[in-house]
Formats: sequence, structure tokens, C-alpha cells
Amino acid sequence: MLLALPGVADVSVHGDAVTIRTTDADATLHAWYGLGRPIRGLEIGGGGLEEALLALTGTGSSGPEAGTETGAGASTPHAGPVLSYG
Repeated sequence: MLLALPGVADVSVHGDAVTIRTTDADATLHAWYGLGRPIRGLEIGGGGLEEALLALTGTGSSGPEAGTETGAGASTPHAGPVLSYG
């Protein structure tokens, strides 16, 4: 369901926490709230240095989270807002 939201590039689940990487946080949040589901503990942050480097070089993730993504996959670079909740 979350991968179908506009702008969503990747979704990672870590226990009760979910991280959504998106290219358009405004569109993603608007559509998410439109689903009418409760959202608790929402944090919004920019992509980190690793994401920026991956986007610039076009290389896959090799960090500790590699292989834990359930969305577009570890080889897809992400440089954009990160939405986390849990």
C-alpha cells in the first residue's frame, strides 16, 4: 500500500518503525492522509550524506541497511525526504 503512494521510492520496516523514502514528501503525505489511516510518531527529515552520494554516483547501497528494504531494492539510489513513523 505505501509503495503505491505518489513519490515513494522505498519502504523499510524495522520492528514497529517504518521508513519511507520519497522524492516528493508533500505529495506522499497528502495521499497518505487521504487514506484515512492514523499516523503516529511521524518524523520528516532530509536524505543523509550516504543517500546523496548514492544518488550522485548511481551505485547501490552497501551500508548496514542493505538488503533490508522491502521496496524498490537496495540498488535504487534515494536522495530525498525521509518519512519515519512507528
